[in-house]
Amino acid sequence: MQETQVSNLESFTVGKYWGHADMDWDWVDSNGRSGGLVSVWDPKVFFKQSVIKHDSFLVVSGRLVGSDVRINVANIYASRDFSKRRALWEDLRRVKEGSNGVWIMVGDFNEVREEGDRMLSRFDSFGASLFNMFIAETGMFEYQMGGYKFTFMPEDGSSFVEVVNQVVSTHVSVGNKMKDLACLLKSLKVNIKDWRKLSKDLEEKELNVLKNEVDLIDRLAENRRLTLEEKERRTAGRWKIKKHEKKRIIDLKQLAKFRWAKVGDENSKFFHGLINSRKARNCITSLVIDGKIVSDPMVIKHEVKMRFMSRFTEPLQRRPSLDGRGCRRLSEVQVKSLVAVFLRKKLKMLYGRMGVIEPPGRTALLLSLLKDFGFCWKTFL
Repeated sequence: MQETQVSNLESFTVGKYWGHADMDWDWVDSNGRSGGLVSVWDPKVFFKQSVIKHDSFLVVSGRLVGSDVRINVANIYASRDFSKRRALWEDLRRVKEGSNGVWIMVGDFNEVREEGDRMLSRFDSFGASLFNMFIAETGMFEYQMGGYKFTFMPEDGSSFVEVVNQVVSTHVSVGNKMKDLACLLKSLKVNIKDWRKLSKDLEEKELNVLKNEVDLIDRLAENRRLTLEEKERRTAGRWKIKKHEKKRIIDLKQLAKFRWAKVGDENSKFFHGLINSRKARNCITSLVIDGKIVSDPMVIKHEVKMRFMSRFTEPLQRRPSLDGRGCRRLSEVQVKSLVAVFLRKKLKMLYGRMGVIEPPGRTALLLSLLKDFGFCWKTFL
């Protein structure tokens, strides 16, 4: 893995990408948000002997189990800066000259060998000539392994075993290891292409059978309740259909990457596939009703309907009105008295009821009214 952009990696993080427990690995820390390398291998297949670390490459050297040939695998991530790439070629050449055995250099070189390899960017002829010179002086050979059909790999990575064994068993050596490897890769690519075409045809037939079976069961559910066996067949069929759709999305993603690198961003089928996948995920296939998982379409439709009805149905059959009927009302005289002017005569009457013979002065009257306002107001009404 190149440009991890992280430092101090933990085995748990690397293990999520490896997929199983048999794992040995080494790494080069990133420089901030730039760079970072990780190389992982199976210790039952490859025995590590030494490691060379550099800011832009990680060389792991060792031997395959059952072989005495020393193998040096260089994981490379070249900088975009021309001067740093030029220095990188020199460092790699010195490291290779100081080690024996077979060399494999993989990674992101950030350089091309000819103008036709450069797309949507400027071609640097001088940088390409230095890169070609480095390949020639180190005695390396470039294998053409591009294209989504060659690099396709399922999630478990196990579908190629029979194809690889067949190609290896039928291969006839020509006496040159480099040419033998090139012929093996070419034959493997052709066989994988044929195998994938055959597998895809079988998957399409199986998918059509599953869709027809699930559709038939759904139609039966519209007229009657499904049996337990029919429910199980429907659930299993829908699960297999989703599995097929997921594999198809993986193919479309890989195809989209290949097309983007070749002709640009024209991935309409890929995006349509994502939309269809989202529609499938949003489909309600089962509900938990009264603590039980129910997959019967008729029961699910009824439950959803009742849930929405409970949310939007009026809870009260008859709501109270606010028209004022049944409440006590003031008389016309009382209404007029609410806005009447306070006369001195009425004040004398009011204070007479309170036991006061003569009304006090204005200040004392105001203080008295404020003090006894509640009582005076009730008495006046």
